[in-house]
Amino acid sequence: MNVLTYLSTNATTVTAIKDAILALAGVTTALVAVVGLNSWRRELHGKTEYETARNLIRTTYKLREAFDDARQPLVMGGEFPSGYIKANDELENAKAWAYVFHARWAPIAQVLDEFDIAALEAEALWADPIRNKAKELRSTLRVLRVAMEAYIANEQSGGEDFRSDRDFARQIRSEVFAPRDSHDNALSQRFRTAVEGIESEVRPKLKRR
Repeated sequence: MNVLTYLSTNATTVTAIKDAILALAGVTTALVAVVGLNSWRRELHGKTEYETARNLIRTTYKLREAFDDARQPLVMGGEFPSGYIKANDELENAKAWAYVFHARWAPIAQVLDEFDIAALEAEALWADPIRNKAKELRSTLRVLRVAMEAYIANEQSGGEDFRSDRDFARQIRSEVFAPRDSHDNALSQRFRTAVEGIESEVRPKLKRR
C-alpha cells in the first residue's frame, strides 16, 4: 500500500494526529508565553524595587547633608540680614535669627519633599518596616525645627528663657548646633541611627540588581 492510498483510506486517523500535533503545539506556545510573562513580571518587579530603593537612599543621604549643614556651629555674618547689628532690641535679634534659621532649614524642606515621595513609593512595596523607619527620620528633623523655634523665642525674650532653665538652654543649643559627624551629640546620634535603619531596609534591594 503506497502512502497516497494509506492517507486516503485512513483520513480520520490522519486528521486526529494532525489535530493532536496542533493542540500540543498550542499548549507548548502557551507554556512558553506564561513562562516568559512570569519572567518579565519578575524582572519588572526587581527593576521597580531597585529604582525605588535607589531613590529612597539618595534622598536620605541628601537629607543627611542638609541636616549637617543646618547645624553648623559657626554662624557667619553673611547669614544674618544685610545691615543687621546685634543690639538690645529683642525683636530685631529674634527676627535676625529667624532669618538665619529659615535659610538653613530651606534645603531640608526642599529635600524632605523628595524624601516623602520616595518613602511613599517604598511604603507601597514594603509597607510597615520602611514606613516606621521613614517616620523616625522625619521625627528627628522635627526636633531640630522645634529647637530652632525655641532658640528664636529665647532671643525674643532677651535670653530669659535660657537663663531661667539652664538644662533647657543646653538641650536646645545641642539640638540646634553640632559639628558635622559629632559623636557625642544626642540628636546627631539619633539622626544617624534613623539613617542606618533606612539603609538596613534598602541595601538588600539594591544588591538584587
